[in-house]
Amino acid sequence: MSSALDPASAPVAPGTGTRRRIALSAGFVVLVCAALLVHLGVRPLEFEEPRRALVALEMALRGNLVVPTTNGALYLNKPPVFNWVLLACMRLFGSGAEWVLRLPTVASMLAMALVFWRVARRHLGRETALAAAAFLLTFPTLLFYGTLYAEIDVFYALLVVLQALAIFVLEQGDRPVAMFVVSYLATAVGFLTKGMPSLAFQILTLGAWLVHVRRWRWLVSWAHLAGLGALALCVGGYFAAYARSADPAPFLFSMLFDATVRTAAGTLHGAGRTALQLVAFPLQLLSLSAPWSVFAPGLLGGAARARIRSSPFLRFCIVFVAANVAPYWLSPGNRPRYMFMFLPFLAALLAVAVEHLAEQGWYLRAVRWLLGLALAAAAAGAACLPFTRWGARVAPLWGWVAVVGLLAALAIGYWRARSFRPALALALLALATARVGYDLIVPAIRRDASVGAFYEQVASVLNREYRGQPILLLGKGRERERTIPITGQRFTLPEPEWFSLALSFHYTLGRNELLRYADALEPGKLYLAHTGFPVSLPCDVLHVFDYPVGDEDDLKLIRVRE
Repeated sequence: MSSALDPASAPVAPGTGTRRRIALSAGFVVLVCAALLVHLGVRPLEFEEPRRALVALEMALRGNLVVPTTNGALYLNKPPVFNWVLLACMRLFGSGAEWVLRLPTVASMLAMALVFWRVARRHLGRETALAAAAFLLTFPTLLFYGTLYAEIDVFYALLVVLQALAIFVLEQGDRPVAMFVVSYLATAVGFLTKGMPSLAFQILTLGAWLVHVRRWRWLVSWAHLAGLGALALCVGGYFAAYARSADPAPFLFSMLFDATVRTAAGTLHGAGRTALQLVAFPLQLLSLSAPWSVFAPGLLGGAARARIRSSPFLRFCIVFVAANVAPYWLSPGNRPRYMFMFLPFLAALLAVAVEHLAEQGWYLRAVRWLLGLALAAAAAGAACLPFTRWGARVAPLWGWVAVVGLLAALAIGYWRARSFRPALALALLALATARVGYDLIVPAIRRDASVGAFYEQVASVLNREYRGQPILLLGKGRERERTIPITGQRFTLPEPEWFSLALSFHYTLGRNELLRYADALEPGKLYLAHTGFPVSLPCDVLHVFDYPVGDEDDLKLIRVRE
């Protein structure tokens, strides 16, 4: 059966179809790479990005790569592997710029697609694997969200995919020792990246797949003990090193709390929200894999079911999703970005689904019309945008003209295509082109609207006008008691007053020194506080920084009088 990405269905000269496929694939890869890299550093650091970057930077400045900190205080929410990756990237490029910090996310996305394509090609064929990789790279939840930030989710998804593929490939190769050792080593890296979820992925995937292929006896073999030993050696070795600098118990408790607080067992969610999650989750999964989830009905046909039964890889994709989806289904605090690791396996199933949809069926015709209308609307909207109030933000203008021209050409080609398969290839190219257009306008708008730019400016003033004078953060801290769901165990953590970690990162990057919290007021020293914070000693206000929205987060720089 021809692929979802075949560029033509009519007879052509020998070799022409292959050349077209190569040209189409190469053009798609170039577009995706451009889409992921253009204006990558224009937006200021947002959301969790400053936290990840600050932890990495403080590790380097403190000379301790084992114990994560923020503002010099212990950071207990996440282990440090992703911070090591960020630090390695900063060292490689000699910069802490936004684009440098976001490169690991882009590299993780491309690596995930490449590795999955290599494995899928052996089991599904070159064309189906190519379609699966193209779907993965153009899921909007990844293309327009996940790959924009220097956050942990895409990198962690890559680790989980590698962990799962190690189980499948090595089990199929009848290599139990290698399967257990390699998959548990991947589990260890995942655990030291995000904590407990990696253990759940290993237990559920390994158990479900070995039972499915009737090799459950491997679970009680010495090979399994070897894998467990590799896991214990890596994780235990890390915490043994951690214990030389700090008590690991609060760190472990915090990771366990973080793993359970978003689930139905957590105390933050009532029965109503849990019931709503049970109903809404299937829609969340469909939206996560949109728009290509519209092809899912193709899996219901007899031919598709027969292909799944005959393909161990497709069965593994189903087993992986089915075995691991329950913890997310039962978690009212779940977020779409936590489920990126499911997307490669869903992409493979959807690539098979589209191949088995009847070319002349009403459903496929309706899907083609919907995609075509969306593509036409995108091209028309892009052409009109320079004439709106956002038009002045487009930069460079020639790039926008190229995007509009390419979208228009793809839209025309889509409607002129004689069959759905070449039309789908053009739709994939159009999504990648749309991300390039997004890069040319949205990051600049986001930079002006982001509070991250305000904190970057505050740090710039502090580092320029008060360089050589150490500054401390001044606020009222407290202690928070946490209870781990299910176990009922309690632990107490210090919680200082909130200050933006974007401010801390840019201050630390500019000075090569930590921005710490003050233990007590000392005459002659500089302190940064919120304007509403009462200072008990006489002081001079040296600078006031007005927060762009409201005044509750205005900052003041003071010097305590001698």
